[in-house]
Amino acid sequence: MAAKLAVNEAAAIGTLRSLASAQATFQAKNGRFGTMAELADADMINRDIRNGVERNGYVFREVRPTAKTFEFSAAPVGTASGGNSYNIVEDFVVRYSESKVPPRRKAGKPIG
Repeated sequence: MAAKLAVNEAAAIGTLRSLASAQATFQAKNGRFGTMAELADADMINRDIRNGVERNGYVFREVRPTAKTFEFSAAPVGTASGGNSYNIVEDFVVRYSESKVPPRRKAGKPIG
């Protein structure tokens, strides 16, 4: 069970990092950050990744994206999916919360 949780959490962190990397590229090309749909339309992320999608036991969301800020979060679907929730913002640092509620903005604990 612990191994499955670790795999799910690692996958969630990897997805958030991929989303942030796509944001960096999108922002460099367009002068602003984009939504998940815009990143997918620009072929910067997999089209299966969209707001509210569940992957590897986590639900991914975009949180109030603007031209100058972005935030993506990942929350475990249940206790068997993962023990932590995560987010990433425009400083490109993944942060976590030891609960099912993702941290907001820079409120979480940074992952090394």
